[in-house]
Formats: sequence, C-alpha cells, structure tokens
Amino acid sequence: MKTLTAMVTGPEKIEFVEQELPSLKDDEVLIRIDSVGLCHTDLPRFLGQQAFGISKEGYRKVQCVQYPCTLGHEPVGTIVEIGRNVTKFSVGDKISGNFDSAFTTYRIVSENNLIFKLPQLPFDYRLCLAEPIGCVINIINACLTEPVEYAGVVGCGVMGLMTIAGLKAAGVKEIVAIDVVDEKLELARKYGASRTVNSIKENLVDKVYEITEGRFLDSIVEITGSLKGLESACSVIKFPREKGLL
Repeated sequence: MKTLTAMVTGPEKIEFVEQELPSLKDDEVLIRIDSVGLCHTDLPRFLGQQAFGISKEGYRKVQCVQYPCTLGHEPVGTIVEIGRNVTKFSVGDKISGNFDSAFTTYRIVSENNLIFKLPQLPFDYRLCLAEPIGCVINIINACLTEPVEYAGVVGCGVMGLMTIAGLKAAGVKEIVAIDVVDEKLELARKYGASRTVNSIKENLVDKVYEITEGRFLDSIVEITGSLKGLESACSVIKFPREKGLL
C-alpha cells in the first residue's frame, strides 16, 4: 500500500512523495489521515530557519534543518486496519493525538503511541483540538503549582480562551485577560475572565496594578508567541520577594 507524503526539500519548498508503506506489525494500526493541525513550530522548518530535536539528555533542543524532512504532529484520522494483537482500537475508530510526519495520506503507528479514540463529538471530528487541549492542560497544571489569586492570560485566541476556561474550572477566581482586540476580550469574559485589558487602549501595567491592588499577577500565561506578548507578560507578573528586599 502506498501513501503520499508532504516532504520539505528546501526552504519554502514542498514536494509530494509517494512511498510504500511497510507491512503492519502485530501491535500497530494503519491510520487514514483525515486532517492535520498546523503548529507554529512547523513554520521555522518550512522556512529553513530552525528545527526542534531531542538532546542526548532527553530535552528538546533547537537545531539546523536537515532536508528532506516532514511536517505535522497534530493528526486526526480513522483506523482502517489493525494488527492482530491490537486491543485498544477497532477498524473505523476516529482517533487523534500526537505523532510526527502527519502530513501524509496514511500512517502506521504503534497502538501504544500517543493516540486515543475520539468520543462522539457535537462538532466535526476533523477539528484538530486534541493536541492543543493537551498543551492547555500542561499550561494549567504549571500555573497552579502554587496557590493563585490573580492569574493572567496574554492572547485570547483559541488556546488562550481554552486556558481561561480551564483556569476558571480549576477554581481561580480572578483571571485577567489581555489582548489588543475588543471582540476577543468579549469572548474571554464569556469563557471565564473576570477582568479584561486592551493593552493598546490602556496602560497595561497601571491597569493590572489597579486590578490587583498593587500586587500584580501570581501567575501569567503568554500565548501569543510574540516578543511583545512576552514583554507584556513580564511587565505585570509578581516577582518573589526575598528577605530584606521589596
């Protein structure tokens, strides 16, 4: 059986390469890829700027792009064949998760890979939400390692709104949403933000200082992916007070 894979062959160059799939092993599943989310980490590889790898210590590292390479790690698909020892999945299951080289028509992975069966959903199953939701769960867990009275979220796109909703569900009472688009800030209130700040129309530092009664934010999430967003986040986060220092 053949699959058609998008291969990056150079900066801003993609070729579609037909490849023969190997035989299915006993613990593997064959997935028809129905859709793939596009992550911001795919862009530097496509542009030839940088790629992410794993160091010998097991940590993520930045490295030079080596061509040819593949893209995509946010798949949604359908199980079309299973190995004889597979117990977690059945033919026809809709799945999502996280595995690499997902911009292809078919992909073989172990059933123990980071994939799971999608439940019945009230929307199109092909929406690539599973991997972003996993990221949001990690974000919320990191935010709540210590007690949080005031939390902030810089950037009210899809993942920012999910983070706000998650923090609200986790019991954070004061959530400050920060963005430059009023319509996004309205959605942020709908999903759990108690206060909003348009950082173009208002002085962000003064406003957060006022909201928190001079204490600033206990925890903040920067989710715009921009240096300006990071600068905004750093300007309103509470720094630990050391003995003898203000």
